[in-house]
Amino acid sequence: MQQASIRIVIPCRNADDTIESCLSAISQSEGIDFEVVIVDDGENATLNELKEKYRCAVVRSRGGVGAGAARNLGAAGFAGDILVFVDADVEVLKPNTIAILVEPVKLGAAHATVGRYSGSSRGNLFATYKHRYLAYTYGSKIGELTNTFWTALCAVNRGWFETLGGFKECYTGAGPEDIEFGIELTKQGGTLVAVPEAQAHHLASLDFLGLLANDLRKGTEDIYVHWMRKVPLTNNRHVALVDILAVALSCMLSLLLVVQGLVGFLPVLVCGGLYISFRLKLLRKAFTGQGPVFFLQSVGLTFLLDIVRGVGVMAGTTLWVMRVLSGDQNAPFFKK
Repeated sequence: MQQASIRIVIPCRNADDTIESCLSAISQSEGIDFEVVIVDDGENATLNELKEKYRCAVVRSRGGVGAGAARNLGAAGFAGDILVFVDADVEVLKPNTIAILVEPVKLGAAHATVGRYSGSSRGNLFATYKHRYLAYTYGSKIGELTNTFWTALCAVNRGWFETLGGFKECYTGAGPEDIEFGIELTKQGGTLVAVPEAQAHHLASLDFLGLLANDLRKGTEDIYVHWMRKVPLTNNRHVALVDILAVALSCMLSLLLVVQGLVGFLPVLVCGGLYISFRLKLLRKAFTGQGPVFFLQSVGLTFLLDIVRGVGVMAGTTLWVMRVLSGDQNAPFFKK
């Protein structure tokens, strides 16, 4: 039997709550010849019955190898044209989502593509906030991207994937292997294109502490990897100059609020006004239309998360400096 031209790889760990929704949506995909490979990385109880229901192959890792290694395992042995990676907690929005995602790669207009979250959420305040934030941020960056990648919904030319050596396998869990893959793609002269029409729902739940921890971890990883690989922070999908300025102003404003009795109210007012001016477009575009209560909550969360991102910048920079002083500046963010 002729092999499918597209293989969809789904790394799967502790995903019983979301994996069937992910597979159900993918199974309805139209306009492409594809096969699905699930990589069981442990703590999944339903895959045996799901692989029969959705006619998927299941490959089992030794357990807990991490998302990067699981994706590489799922891609191994494929001789077709395009690899598509979808997270187990992601549900593609429409039957033509994958077809839209892979089109630039099929046409030779790009070596890799990335989609985005739709912005809709079935979760609580914190999940809704995060989905709308990411939908706006990723939707604002269209066309060619550099030094970045996004593995929740992406496609890559199989030959280029092999040339780049796949994802780094030194990370446990969901580490910054996607950032490093994007940087290496750019370094090797590959073209990455954002396809905002290729959208998906994020199915995972998120609480307040999870939201803070996620942004702190990702911010720390991002900064460290960009220092290590010596690439500009602004040349990616996540960060623009306005974001850098907003994070700096949020940290400055928080400090001024602490010492307000010493410096007076005017510096607080000026700094706060500048901060709002840099975040006004984000707040207006991403968080209106859900009512005034949600909007005010989003203003507070944006300010708090900008402070968290500032802490991440300091943490990632500090770790890199410590590695430089120890002569280990080229080490990955963390090792197995």
